[in-house]
Amino acid sequence: MIATPLTITIDHYEFNTVLTIRKAIRSDSGKYKLTLTNSSGTCDSIADVVVLDKPSRPSSIEAVEVRANHIKVTWNKPSDNGGSEITGYVIEKMDLETGRWIPAGETGPESPGNFKVTGLTPKKKYKIRVKAVNKEGESEPLEISDAILAKNPYDEPGRPGKPNIIDYDNKSVCLKWAKPSSDGGRPITHYTVEVKDKFSVEWTEMAKTENDTPEAKVDGLKENMVYQFRVRAHNKAGESEPSEPTDNHLCKHRHLNAMRKDTGKYTLLAVNESGRDQESLELTVLGKPSRPEGPLDVSNVTKTGCKLKWKKPADDGGSPIKEYEVEKLDLETGKWMRVGKIPGDRDEPEMNISGLDPGKEYKFRVTAVNDEGDSEPLVTEKSIIAKNPF
Repeated sequence: MIATPLTITIDHYEFNTVLTIRKAIRSDSGKYKLTLTNSSGTCDSIADVVVLDKPSRPSSIEAVEVRANHIKVTWNKPSDNGGSEITGYVIEKMDLETGRWIPAGETGPESPGNFKVTGLTPKKKYKIRVKAVNKEGESEPLEISDAILAKNPYDEPGRPGKPNIIDYDNKSVCLKWAKPSSDGGRPITHYTVEVKDKFSVEWTEMAKTENDTPEAKVDGLKENMVYQFRVRAHNKAGESEPSEPTDNHLCKHRHLNAMRKDTGKYTLLAVNESGRDQESLELTVLGKPSRPEGPLDVSNVTKTGCKLKWKKPADDGGSPIKEYEVEKLDLETGKWMRVGKIPGDRDEPEMNISGLDPGKEYKFRVTAVNDEGDSEPLVTEKSIIAKNPF
């Protein structure tokens, strides 16, 4: 079995002889026959030689469970333990975006081995590898052949329908909405309702349902504040995209069954066994204003500003117009942004707009506001490009 004499030395001493094999490798393990000869004859003996080394790498690694935040893998023990018992396994993971292997954990010597790799970021791709360990050190790693996407076998629900305000008072609203068209493959467990005031950009969770019934009551609102509401569906995979928000809602007492068109003169008739009496009265049902009268005229356009003019609403809702709110739409972003407001007592309302970005295309809209809420907006018929006229 010894093919390279240069790795062997034989040293003779007075009472013994020492045979040394240098640079021994694992494959040098086996049975060796030693023959001794002198003038009196020959004798021989067989010796079992075990060369200790690190183990060979494990075999047959497989991902048996994949979720958004963990991956469970199994493997079999190495074909060669290196001449000493396997003491455990080292598991490492690599996020393909970073390209760096980092420790995921260690486990005992049981075979087949298994380990749950945790701390993953959903929707990222990972590789996983395992190394066997004995007292001589760690084996070469066995790596999963293909990257694994950290993803549940089911998805988040679709977005719910736009909520409808079915009842309200000066401190709360009751909402109802349509369930998502898809539950993502797992049952919807509950919904959350988010709220923001009209001028805020931040949404805040204000209510959570106990089950998958698509309705909720939101308490803790402030009277005379204007709010919007939206809903998210939840299942085991997580939360959906938010629904389309409600229209602006003024938090106030509700006067049931009365509409703005019910405004007018009424005769009240009282009758009993002694006779009858009547009295006339004038009833005004308050409501939001009608939208400002158009057209919404845009003039004096420059690269940074313009001038807007419009007419008062035909109906102030029975309550004086407090102000007009003006917004701009950058057609590139598709988002409406508030640019200012003016008092509502002007007979011929107009506003100078500034802060436009040169060369960008804009639309504008104006909303009338009274104590009952906001009107529907008046929108420019055509867009304008912010540039100088020369």
